[in-house]
Amino acid sequence: MVKVIPNFIDEELIDPIIKYIDENQEKLTKSKTQKRFQLKLGRDLWHDDSYTDLSLLGPLEDWVVKTYWPKVIDTIKTLYNEDSDLYVASFWLAKQINGAVVSLHEDTDSGYNTHFKWSGILYLNEVPSGGVLEFPNLDYKHSPKRGDLLLFPSFYGGEYAHEVKEIYNDRYSMPIWITEDKSFDLSEYA
Repeated sequence: MVKVIPNFIDEELIDPIIKYIDENQEKLTKSKTQKRFQLKLGRDLWHDDSYTDLSLLGPLEDWVVKTYWPKVIDTIKTLYNEDSDLYVASFWLAKQINGAVVSLHEDTDSGYNTHFKWSGILYLNEVPSGGVLEFPNLDYKHSPKRGDLLLFPSFYGGEYAHEVKEIYNDRYSMPIWITEDKSFDLSEYA
């Protein structure tokens, strides 16, 4: 089940994150269309442009690793009655601009990242048009709202396949993928 937690982080934390993304946009990985920019951190077996150097988060590193990640994990455990030990496997800072799209996919990347168990997206801004996250098999849509955390299973036989149709305004987010496999624990690099 897709869960939305409004106002997941304090409002005053959002603008510094957006500012950091904007100030470092040229250092972020760009999509082939140059309309998506990401700092990809983690041991992601699908994306070969992922890093484990958490210092790339700059001034955000301490808050992300010590506050944000544990809060996401605790929220998953509470909302989904999850009793397993959980770890952050992958984490991105992302910006998508006018014309960007995200194709229909499941977060386990066609079997490359089967260790991903839970997915989350923290939206950093409201998007007035476009940029809607759609789960066609669930007949569910979510328009990005500043501070919303969206959580869902990473893989469930196609049920949680999702996409983002065309984006018309800048769309800032912090995607995160959680695992039970300690060997993928990104926090070990802090």
